[in-house]
Amino acid sequence: YVNPEADEREALGRLFDLDEHTLSSALDPDEVSRLEVDPDRIFLIWKRPTNYSGKDTFFFNVASIGMLLLEGRLVIIVSDNMPLTTGARHARALKRPLDVMLGLLLMTIQHYLEHLKVIKMIARDLQEKINTSMENKHLIQMFNLSESLIYYLNAINSNSAVLARLRAHAERSGFATEDLEFLEDLAIENTQCYKQAEIYST
Repeated sequence: YVNPEADEREALGRLFDLDEHTLSSALDPDEVSRLEVDPDRIFLIWKRPTNYSGKDTFFFNVASIGMLLLEGRLVIIVSDNMPLTTGARHARALKRPLDVMLGLLLMTIQHYLEHLKVIKMIARDLQEKINTSMENKHLIQMFNLSESLIYYLNAINSNSAVLARLRAHAERSGFATEDLEFLEDLAIENTQCYKQAEIYST
């Protein structure tokens, strides 16, 4: 569901027992990542980087994505169109809704890493420009990058808490060994992503 309208929200509530607060949270860019586990379902809010364009004056932003995992079904709620699959490294075969959910988590972590590489290149270029010219424009761009990294650090850190809870739930629920190993890989990749963002931010 992409930016669901009133009739779609009503359908989400009726079909999947999602209340208005939960739907609003899934679409709120300021919502913190979280995981809610019930016996027959998992609902998580995950932070993802938004697509970046050079017109954004070097401001990188984050958005929320809501995912409801039910038996044999995955419901995805986003505020804007986003690719659901990419050529993500270590991508697994998409045989079950859980595979799609885990693949999306990996894809967003890799998206952060791609943006961090771009931020590093832009920061290096801006530093050279600031050293040779004291125009306010370059300082403003550097401040935008700095603010972006703070958003990224908060988002990646809150995603880390969700991964830890999801892993604990997976162990208690008897998930397959390959799923537990994939969650462990996601946690490692997310931690490395956080450390990289922290270094650039510093």
